[in-house]
Order: sequence, then structure tokens, then C-alpha cells
Amino acid sequence: ITYTHDQPMSHEPGEKWVYNGGCSMMLSYILKNATGTEVVDYAKKYLLDPIGVENWSWTITNKNVANTSTGLSMSRRDMARFGVLYLNGGRWQGKQIVPQDWVRESTSVQVLGKGDYFPYAYGYHWWRLQDLEPTVAMLDVNDAYFALGFGGQFIFIVPHLNLVVVSTAGNFGPDESLFLKLVRDHIFPAVIN
Repeated sequence: ITYTHDQPMSHEPGEKWVYNGGCSMMLSYILKNATGTEVVDYAKKYLLDPIGVENWSWTITNKNVANTSTGLSMSRRDMARFGVLYLNGGRWQGKQIVPQDWVRESTSVQVLGKGDYFPYAYGYHWWRLQDLEPTVAMLDVNDAYFALGFGGQFIFIVPHLNLVVVSTAGNFGPDESLFLKLVRDHIFPAVIN
């Protein structure tokens, strides 16, 4: 947290955006200060338990802080539960777990991708498709958004198709965007046809 906080600014605020895991790590600190509860305990009580997530673990740093930039592991089924929660506007079995306004805001474009990390738009920890290749655009998936983990692990949500796709891939090579090709070339056509 201190390391991230103490880094000098490379650009003026709002001038350039680059994904930064350190900023995501700071959320653990912010949440603990705001609630008085460790992020793992908070997530378990207010998010994971209410939607029935059972098979998960979270990496804890040597400073005993949850690694909120990475390190949350779930089974595919539990990832799908999280995807369905968002697909349903934060509702799970009739109960509002995540505020609907937050679901909408967090999955909305906050910054346009410029190729610095991925050529996708970014919300609040959710990626959005933008400048779609013609073959993807023809499938009308402009409402799609996704959580993307290291190596092509993802939760992909397409509201108008009522679709959630998850993957626990381990594609750690140079082309982590293979997940999009998999979804575009195989899953979308199968669902649409």
C-alpha cells in the first residue's frame, strides 16, 4: 500500500490511463478503513456466502492483507454464480446483494482503452468491448463486459443473450486475448444459432 501510494505520478491526472494492480491493492486498505473489517471477511459475509460461493481462497500478503489485485481463486461454478449475480443486476434469488446502481456504474465505460494494456474500455474492475472487429460486431455483443484474470481466466457476461461464460484457463503466453477469440468464434455463434 505504501509503495503504491509513494510512487511519483508519471503523467498529469486524467492525461493517461494504464491498468495498475497497485491501485487495486489499495482497495483492500480502503475497505478495511471504511468498514473496520478485513476484505476477506467482508466479502465472505456480504457477497460470497449470500450467493452460495463455497470453493474459494484469497492470497494474503506477508503484511496480512488480502491481495485484491490478484489472488482470488474460485471454482468455475462459483465464478458463474458471480457472473449470474451481475447479469441479474446484483440480485440473487430475489435478494439484492450488490446495489443495482453499482452494477450499472461499475460495468459502464469509465475510460477508453488505448492499447496500453488491452484495447478494451474499462469500468471499475470490469472490461468492456470497444472498437470491435467486424466479425464480433456482427454478433451484436456491444453490451458485453468481463472480468479478466491472469492467463485468460475470465467471467464474460452478455446481458441481451442472458449469457455468462467462465474460464479458468492457464494461457500465460504472449497472446492472452485468445479468450476473446474463443468466445467470438465458438461460443457466441453456438448461442446465437
